[in-house]
Amino acid sequence: MKYTFTFLLFCFCASLVAQKKQTKASTYSLIRDNTDNKFILGNLELINLTVSGSRMSMAGGPGIKFLMKGLYATADYEYHYLDGMADALVANSQTGYSIYKNQNSRNGEATIGYFFKKSIEKKVRMGLYTQGNTHYYTNVDAHVNKIYGLHVGYKTGFVNMSLPTTYNVATNMQYGWFTFGPSIGNIEDVIAEFTEYGTKKSQYFSRFYFNLIYVANSKVEDVYTVVEPTSSAGPSVTLLYETNLSGSVKMTNFGYNIGYETYRFSKFGFNTKIELGLAPGVIDPTIRNISNLYFAFKVSMGLGKTL
Repeated sequence: MKYTFTFLLFCFCASLVAQKKQTKASTYSLIRDNTDNKFILGNLELINLTVSGSRMSMAGGPGIKFLMKGLYATADYEYHYLDGMADALVANSQTGYSIYKNQNSRNGEATIGYFFKKSIEKKVRMGLYTQGNTHYYTNVDAHVNKIYGLHVGYKTGFVNMSLPTTYNVATNMQYGWFTFGPSIGNIEDVIAEFTEYGTKKSQYFSRFYFNLIYVANSKVEDVYTVVEPTSSAGPSVTLLYETNLSGSVKMTNFGYNIGYETYRFSKFGFNTKIELGLAPGVIDPTIRNISNLYFAFKVSMGLGKTL
């Protein structure tokens, strides 16, 4: 799984490589210079590649983001359309399966926070035109808002898991997590009119964030365990036992993550998010918390509007 993920990440990064050159721009005038930032953004997540020590999946789904007078709110839903991508590696070693119908993992998440803003003057990059695989840009003198604040959130759902090294079972974990932490970032809301290139915009929101994760509720679904008969006498009967897995596995109640996200909040654009952390969940005694370390890379399409 490690080599598969490395190869996928390499291919994706290689596809994004493009040469960028700074050029001397014609005369310009600022139409918008980082005014009071208000926007709403609808986004459709296309790819959320999540890799951990115990699973690998690909998810997507709708979401919405909102910022007005420092108040920041988001809501997202994810359906894991390629779930358990690494399960084939351990399928032959599993002896138990969830007593409930197996379903693809899914989750919902909401966040609300408040950001203080400080306006600073800096060079803002403006894309002018593209020629072949080369993007030409220039820098203009404008104002950018530095933001910093706190946010809280709640995430709930269920996840498909395979635990071959310790329990030899495949099951689902239902969960509800509270998150809390600080954010720091930038808002660029600059529009310039160039005599030679027309109107160009730089309208982006970006932030670094850190979360502490606390488990409000978590439950591992019980499993049916298949036991083959040990005696050759009499008819061959396969026995099926229900196992109370939630009473036997060890689970963590805390976790954390750190991430970076950036998106364009005016009209159409592609948005990205990277996250690394330790998710609460089942502890594998053989490797401890390593199985809960995870990396997530997300790409979505956004359709936004300043207010």
